[in-house]
Amino acid sequence: MEVPATTATFTFNKSLPPTNVTFSRNPASLTFAEGGAAQTVAVSCTGTIGTPTPVTLGVASSNTAYFTVSPASLSFTDCSTPQNVTVTPRAADAGSNPTQTGTVNFTNTTTGGTVTAPASVAVTVTDNQAPATYTITKSTATVTEGSATTDTIVVTCNGAFVAPATSGSVAYNIATLTNPGDITTPALTGTLNFAACGGATQTLTVTARPNDAVLQGTRTGNVTISTPVGGTLGATTSGTITVLDSTVAVNAVAGSTGSATSMTITEGGIASFSVACPTLTAAQTVNYSITPATPATGDTFVGGGATGTVTCPAAAASLVPIPTTVQTIDDTVIGNSRVYSVTISLSGNSTGVVVGNASAQVLVQDNDQPLVVPTMGAAGLGLMSLMLAGLAALQRRRRG
Repeated sequence: MEVPATTATFTFNKSLPPTNVTFSRNPASLTFAEGGAAQTVAVSCTGTIGTPTPVTLGVASSNTAYFTVSPASLSFTDCSTPQNVTVTPRAADAGSNPTQTGTVNFTNTTTGGTVTAPASVAVTVTDNQAPATYTITKSTATVTEGSATTDTIVVTCNGAFVAPATSGSVAYNIATLTNPGDITTPALTGTLNFAACGGATQTLTVTARPNDAVLQGTRTGNVTISTPVGGTLGATTSGTITVLDSTVAVNAVAGSTGSATSMTITEGGIASFSVACPTLTAAQTVNYSITPATPATGDTFVGGGATGTVTCPAAAASLVPIPTTVQTIDDTVIGNSRVYSVTISLSGNSTGVVVGNASAQVLVQDNDQPLVVPTMGAAGLGLMSLMLAGLAALQRRRRG
């Protein structure tokens, strides 16, 4: 029996050396600004990739909220060409966030062989916006008692609200005004709310109270901000509110010097008056009226009539002469002493201004003396009687 011939096939497998590789990464750290461009990490290896093959490294972010990595794994069949990992920071948001850190981590997912995974890569993500700060950017406001004109204190929010806040606020307080009622707006305490930051402003509008016709002088108050929400306080956290008193004392003065409200002159002299003006920040018009409106016989008004106005300047306290004077006559009439008076009042722009002493007077003294007839006492009369008796006796002897 004949055995048929057979053909045998033999397959020879080339034996691969065992895997023994060490991986490295470059660079060792990355720094990003939120919303910045992606960067890469190069991963390479040295040694032999044999059995098993390929070698797989897992790649992961330890802080996926702030940066991501891709691909999720790297596969190497040899060590001839490095492979890249792309690291991308998160997109910029509207808030200000603390600096975040994390790592890109590598893990060996290959079974068998000796594989040394690279060390992690340190990642830092900084915010692209400065945290919000609240600052008083207009720190002075000046208003006048009784005036409708207002002024402002301005608070500005710069930067971005600190996450997770999406809005912010700051408290304010107005203190140390001599009289808290010196202003009608704003309220002495309150909160300024900001729906957005990035240079947004909130305003305190300051309005002075109506004039109270009381001399008080200038008053000031301090404005402070505190208790920031969504940010911190900036460099300037205080300001000043100034309330000017529109009540001023304007006084009538007799003469052209001093402050007397009455004086005496001798007829033939000049009767004059002045207005004593206080320190003013705005000019003030004052009316005057001289009585009697018609001068006494022989006297004359010089420089004006019985009525008119003078202006107290916007300057330091001063004495402003009334332009009308009275030139008196030096006559021979006995007993004609007379008085000239001035009364001042306030013109139409004087709301809230009060007059201190509203009148002054000048007495014109008569300098003429009446005729004096001498009188004789009892002794004189007795002597005269003796003389007359003697004279009569002498005349009788001559006749006899």
